[in-house]
Amino acid sequence: MVFQYIFVKIAKYESFLKCNNYYIVNIINKNLTIVSFVNLISNQQQLEISI
Repeated sequence: MVFQYIFVKIAKYESFLKCNNYYIVNIINKNLTIVSFVNLISNQQQLEISI
């Protein structure tokens, strides 16, 4: 598994939306399936997404 931080590799993702306190990230994996992640991110916390 390769982990990438969304704030570093943001250009690879289909969409990146901030709604109130939640970051909603939609990515397309290698099987062309759309995967959605909804996580609450604090100022120091990092969201990791496996690709």
